[in-house]
Amino acid sequence: KILKINQNVSEEVSILINKYNLESRVIFLGHLKDLNLFYKKIHLYLSTCYSNAPGRPVFEAAYFKIPSLTCIDESKEDGFIDGKTGMSVSAGSPPEIADAVELLFDSSDKLIEMGKNANKMALKYRNPQENKKKLLDLYLKFN
Repeated sequence: KILKINQNVSEEVSILINKYNLESRVIFLGHLKDLNLFYKKIHLYLSTCYSNAPGRPVFEAAYFKIPSLTCIDESKEDGFIDGKTGMSVSAGSPPEIADAVELLFDSSDKLIEMGKNANKMALKYRNPQENKKKLLDLYLKFN
């Protein structure tokens, strides 16, 4: 409980949203069985955890031409490139996160360009059709 793991923080978040008059900008979607709906509604994916790795949602967002705001220390050609497929900020720095979001939304051309770059990277290194074929070939090889 000290770490607030698995706690419902929706009331705390709602208070902050009201405090900063963000009601028209924040939408609670609840549980979604189809994440396509989520990615089709966003302009930027925020993954500001301490893991220092892009993770599956960053790649999923890229398929929808959505750039990511992450806390990744080192860019990787096949995962995330700071300034090209999204932006990276310091972990645990809400002011830096807010500044990055504001910068990206003030420069919508940059946001769109990063989304396109993220999509190109995702399709180059994580192409679902190619991966499906590789998996099938591997299965057939051992069967």
